[in-house]
Amino acid sequence: LLGWGRPFRSVEEMNRHLLRNWRRRVGADDTIICLGDVGHPDAWRDDGLVLGVAECPGERLLVLGNHDRDVAGLRRAGFHKTCRTALCATTPPLVLTHVPLLKIPSGAVSVHGHLHRATGPTDRHVNVSVEHTNYAPVGLTYVLELARRRREPRVATPRLDSP
Repeated sequence: LLGWGRPFRSVEEMNRHLLRNWRRRVGADDTIICLGDVGHPDAWRDDGLVLGVAECPGERLLVLGNHDRDVAGLRRAGFHKTCRTALCATTPPLVLTHVPLLKIPSGAVSVHGHLHRATGPTDRHVNVSVEHTNYAPVGLTYVLELARRRREPRVATPRLDSP
């Protein structure tokens, strides 16, 4: 298995899978926001991911991750825009970053990657790392549903004491 417990035999196989799912789920008029680490040294092996991104549909925004150091190279690879943080004026508001935020604006939800298999640190975090999305892009409606579900007050389950 590939690093991080991913179910692929190689980086190239994983990249082909990720790019195929991107082409299947994202339309030409859609905006896709990648939450970082596409520039990990392993991801760029043989320029496979670099060549594939430019051929994928949609307006391509990259929220930079800790491994995305060559910003100019990522722009040449096909990302139309790069940034450190993106905001979605939704209900609840979403703050999109690579690493989960420690301080989240009041009422907002931190949507992030970086943690791979771990969940977000609090009920105000939603982890959308590829391990949580079946290695495919997910829509804003799905992310909002996750955010709303995480924000719902938890009702304590009545405890049934034995007689």
